[in-house]
Amino acid sequence: MRDIQRTMSERALELLALPDGKRALLLDIGCGSGLSGEVLSDAGHDWIGVDISPAMLNVAKDQEADGDVVLLDIGHGMPFRESTFDGAISVSAVQWLCNSNTREQVPYKRLLTLFQTLYATLRRGSRYASNHWLICMASRAISHILIIIVRQCRVPVLS
Repeated sequence: MRDIQRTMSERALELLALPDGKRALLLDIGCGSGLSGEVLSDAGHDWIGVDISPAMLNVAKDQEADGDVVLLDIGHGMPFRESTFDGAISVSAVQWLCNSNTREQVPYKRLLTLFQTLYATLRRGSRYASNHWLICMASRAISHILIIIVRQCRVPVLS
């Protein structure tokens, strides 16, 4: 499983098409234990990871992840300043916004909030790479909604 996660993270980093030799500040959405962040660090980049699970963030801290990690429900949006990041990746996280654990959690609104705020945190020309094919497998209706949301927010998604 770790090998698959690492391979997906390497592919996401490749899709960001960052300039060679330039250190970037990247956002890892759903960073979990910091495995994707390890890939970003190995490539010479700085990163900030967000995740909803305190237990997973504790694993990242225990393993002395190079990036900073923040406890955050991505369905509430990104709390970072505008134009903070040179790019963002998400491996196996965004599809969880399609679930509703409470009546207040409306998948469409949570996805819209994430992508509106994500767009604001990315520097002009930055990219976001993710594996949204998981969402497509989970629900065609949700995948269509996601495509509409991403287009509305003008986030350059690469999947």
